[in-house]
Amino acid sequence: MTLRVIEQFSLPGKAGRPNEDRCGHQGAFAWVIDGATGLADAPLMDAPSDAAWLAGAASRLFAEAALTQPHAPLDVIVRSVIETLVRRFEAERLRSPEHRYELPSAAMVLVREAQDRLEAVSFGDCALFLSGSGTEIGAKPEEEVQLFSRSRERERREADRLLGDPGHKGEALQSAPVIEFLRKVRNHQNIKGGYWVLGLEPAAAGHMQHFEASLDGPATGLLASDGFAALTLDYERCTPASFLLRAKTDGLEALGAELRHVENVLDPGCRLYPRFKPSDDATALLFELS
Repeated sequence: MTLRVIEQFSLPGKAGRPNEDRCGHQGAFAWVIDGATGLADAPLMDAPSDAAWLAGAASRLFAEAALTQPHAPLDVIVRSVIETLVRRFEAERLRSPEHRYELPSAAMVLVREAQDRLEAVSFGDCALFLSGSGTEIGAKPEEEVQLFSRSRERERREADRLLGDPGHKGEALQSAPVIEFLRKVRNHQNIKGGYWVLGLEPAAAGHMQHFEASLDGPATGLLASDGFAALTLDYERCTPASFLLRAKTDGLEALGAELRHVENVLDPGCRLYPRFKPSDDATALLFELS
């Protein structure tokens, strides 16, 4: 089997803000990284944003690792990338962080084609959609399309509660209660008893989600940040199976346009689909295995 990228696409969440998503591929590897919107009062890095720094640096390091250690276990590769990020952060930071919530972090999904199987690891809520494995995409029953992702149910419930406040106006991320909630959550990242993300803690590599699919024929896959996957997983405009089929037949740009139509035209006030940002960065990478 060989991994071939068909298309990749990335759309910023809002004009004037940096796109904190990254995607890339090298050899048998492909990945999507979704930098977490910063909550610090002042930047740590000399970059468009701390999250953009982390996502960009990690993407370049994954590309290097695909060339220098293509057969190493994925957790070894991710740990090595994080260790390098830590060294660069210490060398390049503008100031010392005062709170854990200030540390740059990201969700991600990383895949590798390995002869007769596809390996994947992830942090957070980036998604992998996979179909085929011996049949043309769309030919299998929809329930057989494999989805590898982590739910954002807690964030959705909290968004629903906070945005349900009659006094709420404007973007949620400018709301003090929302920022307070997110900072409390972020203070539990990459610590025992908390949750694990791509960031500045090498031990996180031992806490990734793992997924493996056997490949007995051609297959098609889609990697997506949660901002892109929202079209099916949050807004339910299509099933995961038809989402993957449309990615191949209509293209990623068309799906991105529909995504923004839902967010900017159908629900600009975040009431129909409660969320902390009207539009998130949206990134996807479509690939085939043959």
